[in-house]
Amino acid sequence: MVDFKIYALTDNFMRIRYIGLTSKDLKHRLKQHMNDFRHNKHKVNWIKKYGNTITAFIIEDKIKTISEAKKREVYYIKTLKNIGCDLINATDGGDYCYNKGRISKNKGVYRVSLDIINKLKEDYSTNKYSQKDLSIKYNISKSSIDRYLKLK
Repeated sequence: MVDFKIYALTDNFMRIRYIGLTSKDLKHRLKQHMNDFRHNKHKVNWIKKYGNTITAFIIEDKIKTISEAKKREVYYIKTLKNIGCDLINATDGGDYCYNKGRISKNKGVYRVSLDIINKLKEDYSTNKYSQKDLSIKYNISKSSIDRYLKLK
């Protein structure tokens, strides 16, 4: 069974700037962040700026289920934002994708997991978000949002 952990990334002033969720070793996950230039551009620019001075540490570990880990990630992001931490997370958390960095069934067809596509559809169908808002929330281009919403 896989255990999940909530981790933080800090800058050279030891300020928490990012909260994440992973089942991987932190060194491996940090390396993935360093090479993830397709998503959160603000995070990528921050990583370029601080590079080797970024530190990763575990906030909470040994979380047994993905649903509990997602709840904990959302909790930490919300709590740290409420006390004034200037986080660079692109979302409010809870959008962990187990297949991140792995070959998935939809590899080459869609750039995001089917779980995210289903979340997009649900958010849009319940009139919670416009396509523009979905684009911002999920950090996906408007044209991709449009394409995903048309899927059956």
